[in-house]
Amino acid sequence: VDGDALENCRQNLRLNEVSKNVYVRRRDAVVTGESYDLIIANILLPVLLEEKEFILKSLKRDGMILFSGIISDQEEALLRSYKASLGNDLLIERKSKGEWKAILLRCSNACIGY
Repeated sequence: VDGDALENCRQNLRLNEVSKNVYVRRRDAVVTGESYDLIIANILLPVLLEEKEFILKSLKRDGMILFSGIISDQEEALLRSYKASLGNDLLIERKSKGEWKAILLRCSNACIGY
């Protein structure tokens, strides 16, 4: 993870006055066995697919995953993969800006013990 990207994220949290409620961690700083209310992943599809099990195991019941920086032609592959593991009722919202997508998913009970 790029250090500048983490600092940019922290600055945005401060600007939006939510920095007291949010902890930003690099992937290698996440402790195995901890779980989180929200996971934000802004990285390429192959990494999201490779890290799927870790992401799902790290999510709390009713936790949310925000995928951002998804290229339009990779959106369906991402959704197919996560739905194959967790069922079809995950999608909360999609946003587009040009060829880029953001996808918000909620992990229901299906995530627990993934």
